[in-house]
Amino acid sequence: MKDKYDQPYFREVGKGFIVSQIEGIVGRILTQTYMDQHKKTYVKIRGEYIPLTKEHNFLAA
Repeated sequence: MKDKYDQPYFREVGKGFIVSQIEGIVGRILTQTYMDQHKKTYVKIRGEYIPLTKEHNFLAA
């Protein structure tokens, strides 16, 4: 049985730029950042929440 805490809950925490060429992203893209209830940061790309990693080369704005 799934608990309500198992479902990710995202809240907006800011905006920033992704400056690398991964996952089909070329060049700089401004994106919204989100944090879940476990304090893990995500970016929203093409309507999909993706965990933020070092490979994204993220610059907070």
